[in-house]
Amino acid sequence: GGQGRCLSHSRNGWRTPTIGAAPRPRQEGRRHSRNGGLPLDSHCKSLDFSSTVNYDLSLSLINRLEDELMNSSNLITLQGVSKIYGKGEIKVLALDSIDLRIAEGEFTAITGHSGSGKSTLMNILGCLDTPDSGKYMLSGRNTAEMREAELNRIRNCMIGFIFQGFNLIPTMTALENVELPLLYRGINRIDRHRMAMDALGEVGLIKRCSHLPGQMSGGQCQRTAIARAIASRPSVILADEPTGNLDSASGGEVTQTLSDLWRDGHTIVLITHDPSLAAKAQRIVCIGDGKIISDNYT
Repeated sequence: GGQGRCLSHSRNGWRTPTIGAAPRPRQEGRRHSRNGGLPLDSHCKSLDFSSTVNYDLSLSLINRLEDELMNSSNLITLQGVSKIYGKGEIKVLALDSIDLRIAEGEFTAITGHSGSGKSTLMNILGCLDTPDSGKYMLSGRNTAEMREAELNRIRNCMIGFIFQGFNLIPTMTALENVELPLLYRGINRIDRHRMAMDALGEVGLIKRCSHLPGQMSGGQCQRTAIARAIASRPSVILADEPTGNLDSASGGEVTQTLSDLWRDGHTIVLITHDPSLAAKAQRIVCIGDGKIISDNYT
């Protein structure tokens, strides 16, 4: 009765296949992801390896399960994402096989010089552009499999955008500017007003709710734009050079506002070339020539 090859699970990892009573040294499986993925032990106990199995195939299955677990535990997952602009001799590789995972509740700054690819990366993260290759998973779903109507809902509901130029409507008050995306979502007037006032309160602008953009400072305008971004309680806030058009004092106000939002539980992805602003983030990802050249927690 030939002896079967099997994998058995121990408290500290997976044992290699054995024949007879002389076990080979134990080999640890990949247990934790770089960004805090969940341990495999608690998820693999139900797997039945009692029959004859191929060891390499089993490790492949374990690794695939780990990837799925990491994807489910991260809000944003980029796998081998590349983006090319132009053709032939004028072809530009804006992003080159980017791998990036961002967990819910993280404050991540993406930095790099002009032309490094950070703006292209933000466009893809915001579902404003699509990769030419690779995969972008948002809340565990592949954005390439979404139709345009669903991508529109994601841009309007799941992602809050903050732009360098504020993009406020000059003839509308701060309150009306914050309410506008909620109106597009079909939210009724009473709830719309409440949500907008709550957001303005979070950025300290309740007393400016009836002011037009021309009656506010640059910092106040940007904080109004931040209130507009968070009013719908999005899953992630994407901020593109939010202090780029501000003086140092106004920039400090905006920086503090973003830090406060992160401490309140918001997930923030910040695109900036300003080292002092990036230093406020929990994590700094530096991009150069379309590649991630460093990724460090502060």
